[in-house]
Amino acid sequence: MSNIDLAKFHTRAKIIFDRESLRSNRQRVVAFVLDSKGRILTEGWNSYTKTHPIQKQAALAKDDQHKCFLHAEIHALSRLSYKQLSKQESIVVMRMDSKKRLLPGKPCPICQDVIKQYGIDSVIHS
Repeated sequence: MSNIDLAKFHTRAKIIFDRESLRSNRQRVVAFVLDSKGRILTEGWNSYTKTHPIQKQAALAKDDQHKCFLHAEIHALSRLSYKQLSKQESIVVMRMDSKKRLLPGKPCPICQDVIKQYGIDSVIHS
């Protein structure tokens, strides 16, 4: 699955951030978990009001408790159903500025650890 069309994911990320409740997010980051055929299993985005036990535990493990709010990568991974856990193959991370232009979106060390725990080796980012 080396031929990933980032434009397709960029378009989908723009749609997600056009939602009224997400417009004010400081960091516009969205993540997509894909299966082996490149189909989207789940999507997630940053939250500055919510957390998740996986996020909190990973932040504390890195002694970085101020990063306890939900990151896009962990949001997407936490939304996988039990059946989808065996189908995940890769994750795409897109970061955008306020004008929805792509910015570098490499996952942070906390998210990188969680992605590895989920058994995902392929990380594609803007």
